[in-house]
Formats: sequence, structure tokens, C-alpha cells
Amino acid sequence: MTQKIGLLGSDSSHVEKFTEILNVDDHPAYWPDSGARVWTIWGEDPQRTRDAANQGRIPMVGSSPEQVVEQSDMVFVVARHGGLHLDHAKLVIAAGKPLFVDKPFTQTPDQARALISLVEKSGIPMTSLSTLHYGSDARVYGKGLMAASPVRYAAYIGPATRLNQYGGIVFYAIHPVELMLNFHGVDVVSVNAVEGRTGADKSNINATCTYGDGTLVSLGLIGDGTPGFYMMGVGRDGIVEVPGTVRDYAANAPKADNYENGMRAILSVLRGEKPSDITHEQMLRAIQVCSAIEESLIRRAPVDPRTL
Repeated sequence: MTQKIGLLGSDSSHVEKFTEILNVDDHPAYWPDSGARVWTIWGEDPQRTRDAANQGRIPMVGSSPEQVVEQSDMVFVVARHGGLHLDHAKLVIAAGKPLFVDKPFTQTPDQARALISLVEKSGIPMTSLSTLHYGSDARVYGKGLMAASPVRYAAYIGPATRLNQYGGIVFYAIHPVELMLNFHGVDVVSVNAVEGRTGADKSNINATCTYGDGTLVSLGLIGDGTPGFYMMGVGRDGIVEVPGTVRDYAANAPKADNYENGMRAILSVLRGEKPSDITHEQMLRAIQVCSAIEESLIRRAPVDPRTL
């Protein structure tokens, strides 16, 4: 029996990516044996929602978030703005249905703590993640880090801006932040951020994240430059470097398969086949680190993300 997936939110490009994998049977990324289909969708913009449904071959446009939850076996919360995710997730949790929360998990640490508490009390399967670290490039990079270990310095670069309309820095900075936490753990004790041109339409941010064991990780958040992803780690036995993590920004970049691999991981968790490899602590820490970057820029001082 094919499981019905409902989407809450229609403004994210992930709607297109997820439906290519699950619905569009003539797309190269289509997964014929997924056992799941995106069945219904609701979004705040009716026209955009209809367009997304037509493009993604989604049979039903829901009249409300509640109707989407009712008509689905599992629900993906995919609105771009993380500030909407807690309220949308509450409907799913109340219905006792498996839940995926797209990045960013929430807008604030308090929202993250509230969502995690509700999930833990309900016992429903839930995961939240950036698909980046499921890509083949990231897996190769992870193996390289292990071979070069111990690694005490690393750098992750990705596009981000404080001025975007979907919640500021957290909306896209979540990608390099989640890569950092995935490869180096959650024990970030200090975040110190500087911005190249404060308040400018286009500006770059560098955030130095210090771990309890002395590891330093540099996050390059690019608002004024080529929007690409890059990973680099320096170990005692070598340097590991992997560009082109998610998108084909260069003609010779390898095929990105992070969405396909990520979907397999998501469905495995929601079906109860295995626990999420992203812990609740990691979900919270990602939002705390993003908040600490903004707070550090405001204070012009290092911030302990665990205090937020």
C-alpha cells in the first residue's frame, strides 16, 4: 500500500525536489519502489500552491493545514520560514502522525525546545535535517576526515544573508552549520562572528566556532560571492577537501544525489525502520548556533550557543 505524504508549505524548492523523487515517474530522480507519494499540499499562497501541485503531480490541494494532516499518513513541514514550523508541527503531533520538519527546524531555540518536547511526549517518529550530508560527496568527505583524524580545524562555506525574508541568517546558514555538527559533534562552546559590511545588501560573514576540545571550525556565510558549498578539514594525517557539495556550480562537479539519499533516510525514520541519525540535541544545537551567529554580530563578542 502506498503511503500518502502531505506537505505543509508550498514556497520551498524542496517541494519540487521531493515530488521529483516520489511523484514524477519520468524524472531521472524518480524512486519507483519508494512506497510513498506526495498526496496533498497546502500553502499560504494559493496560486503558488496550485502551481506546485501541477508541477509535482500532487493529486489534492488542501483547503487548510488541518485537511492536509487528516488526508495524510505522514506529513512534511516544508515552509521556507522556520518561524512557521512549530505551529504546523503541532497539528501533526496532535494527530499522532510521523513528522518531517525541513530545515531550518525552527526560527528560535525556544521554538526548537518546544517542538522537541511535544515530539518526545507524543512518541511519534520525527526527523529534521538538511539533506547535504547524505550526498555522496559528503560521505566521501566524512571518510576522509576519519582517515586524517584527529581533525582540529575545518571550514564550511555556503550561501547566507542576514537580510533574506525567510528569517535572516538561519534560513541558509543552517546548511553549513548542520554539516559542522554532523562531522564534528555538538560540543560548540563559543561562536564569534564578524561581518564584512554591516547592513549592506550583499555582505559576507565569518563565524569561528570553538569546540570544547579546542577544535576550530570556520563557517563562511557568503552573501557577496558565488553561491556554492565547500568543505575542508585539516587533520594530523592530511587535508580533506570537497567542493561542489550540493549543486552543479561547475561543469565538472559530480552528480548531486543528496536529495535522493536524504529521502530514503527520512522515510526510513518515519516508517519506524530506524531511529534518526540526527539527535534532538543536534536539532536544537543547529538553531542555537545560528542564533549565536546573529547575537555575536549584534554584541560584537563571542557567544556560547548553549546559553540561548
